[in-house]
Amino acid sequence: MLPVNAPAPGGILAHAAHPGPPLDWMTTTDAPLLAALRAATAEAHRAIDDLLQLDRLADLARYRRVLSGFASFLVPWEPRVRERLAAAGSGDPDALLAWFDARSRLPMLRQDLAALGLSGPDGATLADTPADADAHSPRPWLPNLPDAPAAWGSLYVLEGSALGGQVIARHVGPALGLAADHGAAYFHGHGRATGAMWADFRQRLSQAVPPGAAATASACSAAVATFSALQAHFECALATPA
Repeated sequence: MLPVNAPAPGGILAHAAHPGPPLDWMTTTDAPLLAALRAATAEAHRAIDDLLQLDRLADLARYRRVLSGFASFLVPWEPRVRERLAAAGSGDPDALLAWFDARSRLPMLRQDLAALGLSGPDGATLADTPADADAHSPRPWLPNLPDAPAAWGSLYVLEGSALGGQVIARHVGPALGLAADHGAAYFHGHGRATGAMWADFRQRLSQAVPPGAAATASACSAAVATFSALQAHFECALATPA
């Protein structure tokens, strides 16, 4: 494992500076908020990396369970974050929501689930569950997002996972016989655009979360809670045959 401010490149996040493509967009100099988020989530990040071990995954059944864990989390999480962003009350909310929707990898996850046979007779996948169904689910783990900084802190985790996905996609392709158009679309994500999208997120993060201890604490608390929620979903999914 790399130092605290440089998570392992094969983990769910990949924010470290690594030479060569496709990770050469990353920098070693962080804004104070990003540095605080890294430090706050370091332990939770290590825990989820140790649980998933995605950079060493060689079992298709386990891979299917991991995707199921992502689905059970993302289906209720996306509308919750979207709602919080819409209520932020700053800038152009329609433009912000369009930005958020364009970054969603949930359609890619649905594509993977269908390709790997995780769909019912009607073609519905685990990621087609209505968002409000989670309230009645035995596993309704979601981070609390009381304000806009919390929403951006939660987004930090999933935006970072898009970086890690680039590394994971390169591993699961040859290891499991998958490709961007067959079972690995979620981790492949937006491909070569991922670096520019991460840079754009960093800029928006610094603009959306005001300076000050209270906003930073809210963002960091939500980021840690997001990791904890993801871990709970993954633990449940990994214990369930896929």
